[in-house]
Parts: sequence; structure tokens; C-alpha cells
Amino acid sequence: MCVNNKMNQLARALWMVTAGLMAAGLLAAQMHAQSFILSQNGKSVGSASLAIRQANGGFASTSGAQVDMPGLKYSFSENETLNARYQVQSVKLTGSVIPTRAKVSRCWRFR
Repeated sequence: MCVNNKMNQLARALWMVTAGLMAAGLLAAQMHAQSFILSQNGKSVGSASLAIRQANGGFASTSGAQVDMPGLKYSFSENETLNARYQVQSVKLTGSVIPTRAKVSRCWRFR
């Protein structure tokens, strides 16, 4: 599998994790910051976090995760801004994967 294809799969997986974290945060509106333990087969392999705050008439969120497994280490962080109707306005995603030493950094703006 080529590195570009792996990076695309990683970006999709990171986006799905972040979307899940965002949904969990929005559903638990009374909690503005959350932390999660990531596990595989009952063993902790990493952590994730999500923080949401009001900003500029909408919301700003910051999320991230670190995974450390035998043969695979990856991490990502994401910053998003949403308008008052919870529509995504901008996203900045940064991630890295080891041992392939692949790094992803993307920024999107929506109107």
C-alpha cells in the first residue's frame, strides 16, 4: 500500500474520531471539556480530549489524540470553529504517524 493511500486512510480515520468526539461534546453540553482513554482488547493504548467554548457568536473546539501501540504511534490535533447553528466554519488538522514518518497538516475554510 503506498504512503499516499495510507495518509488518506489515516486522515479519514482521524476525521471520524474527531467527528465522534465533537458529537459527544455537543451532546454533553454541560461539560465543556472531556478526556477519553482509548483501548484495544481492554488495554489502554492512548488518550483523546475535546474542549468546546463559546467564541465570536459561535463555538470553538479543540480536540486531539495520541495512540501508542507496538509498531504504530500516531497523534493528531484539530481546531474547529462553528457558527451559532453548529455549522463548521473552519478546520485545522495536524497529525503524524510513526514508523512511516508521515505528517498531515490541512486547513479548510467553509462558507
